[in-house]
Amino acid sequence: GAEFPVLLHSSLSVRSDNCWKDSMHRGRWKSENGDDGKSPKLKLGVIVCTSYEQGNDDFRSIDGTLVDSLGGDGHVTLVQKFVCKVPSNAENNEEFTQKLSAMVISPQMEGTNAIFVVVPTDPLAEDNGSSAIAFRAGLEVSHALRPILTKNASAMALQIRKHAAAHDPVAALFENVVGIVRNGSAVLITCSDRGLEGAAVAVKGLLGYLTSLLTSTD
Repeated sequence: GAEFPVLLHSSLSVRSDNCWKDSMHRGRWKSENGDDGKSPKLKLGVIVCTSYEQGNDDFRSIDGTLVDSLGGDGHVTLVQKFVCKVPSNAENNEEFTQKLSAMVISPQMEGTNAIFVVVPTDPLAEDNGSSAIAFRAGLEVSHALRPILTKNASAMALQIRKHAAAHDPVAALFENVVGIVRNGSAVLITCSDRGLEGAAVAVKGLLGYLTSLLTSTD
């Protein structure tokens, strides 16, 4: 017996003025992105937080997975990428927090509207040991980034965790964080490289819509 408002896609079969084509959301998308109503192109920033020594080029698979899973080159542009070393001891945690936060708000990230912070597992380590190290690194990353979020999207983080774990059960151990950063101009997402494709696919639609509502810093 409950009643809910419905926004109809078409009024051909039902007599109603509440149609998607006439909605305020459709009107905003058309004015900002053309008559096709497509969401704006994702301008991607990537920060790889690793617990082992690797160069920038060693994480190209992460870039490719994100771009492909979020819609491909026609919908996603990789604007900036950083690699950050997670400290192995607690003494350097404060320095790491400051460095990671500075990367997120750096001028190089100014053109981004979505920032993925990815914690990879060490491919040269034994599987169990690598997962445990990456899990601890993920906690450090999540702890460092929570204070700079202006708004926290915990439900979206739960969706990421669920879909990542469906691709790789180890991903369920990771502490995902999602929220708004850079004065409301970008969405920040933390995740593991385990189940990364599932995590990206899970937020693909929501991310496109959410970035269309963000405040521009241009």
